[in-house]
Amino acid sequence: NQEEQPSSSVDISDAEENQEEQPSVKISYKVTDAGPLFPGIIPGSHSANVTFEQTNQTTVMNWGVSFETTKFYSLYEAITQWTVGTAASTVEECLTLPRRLNVKTVIDGDIDPFLARKECLEFVWANGGGLPLLPPIPFGDIMEEGGGSARRNLLRIPPLITESIVDTTT
Repeated sequence: NQEEQPSSSVDISDAEENQEEQPSVKISYKVTDAGPLFPGIIPGSHSANVTFEQTNQTTVMNWGVSFETTKFYSLYEAITQWTVGTAASTVEECLTLPRRLNVKTVIDGDIDPFLARKECLEFVWANGGGLPLLPPIPFGDIMEEGGGSARRNLLRIPPLITESIVDTTT
C-alpha cells in the first residue's frame, strides 16, 4: 500500500505579500539514500525545494518536502516536520544574529535572496548547522553557483541518510 500525501511546507516569515513580483532563488535537493532506518521510503521519491523570495523588507523562505512511502507515512511526516521546521528556524536565526565568527555581515531585514541562499548552503551544507542531529559528513564536488564552500552531498549521522543538492537555479 503506497500512500501519497501532500508535501510539508514551512514558512519562516510573517511577511505580507509584496505587490512587485520578485524572482525567487531556489535550492533543490533529494535524499539519494534513505539508509537502514527508513525502510518505507520509496527510493528516489524524497525531494525538496527551498525557495527564497523578497517581500516588503523581508525574505520568505519556503521549504517544501515531498516523499512517497510504503509504510509509516505519518511517522516519517512527523520526523520531517520536526527536522525541517527546526532547520528553517535556525536558518532564520543564522541570518538575523551573528552566530558564527565567519559571519561577515549582520542582516537587518531586506535580505538579498542570493545571499540568503548562499548563507543557507554555507550554514547547513558546509558547516552542518540547522538540523537537531550530529553534524553531517559533507562530500562530493564543491557547489559552484552560489554555494560558497558547500559540497553537493551530505551523509547525516544519524539517521544514515545521504542528501544531495540537485539544483540551485534562479
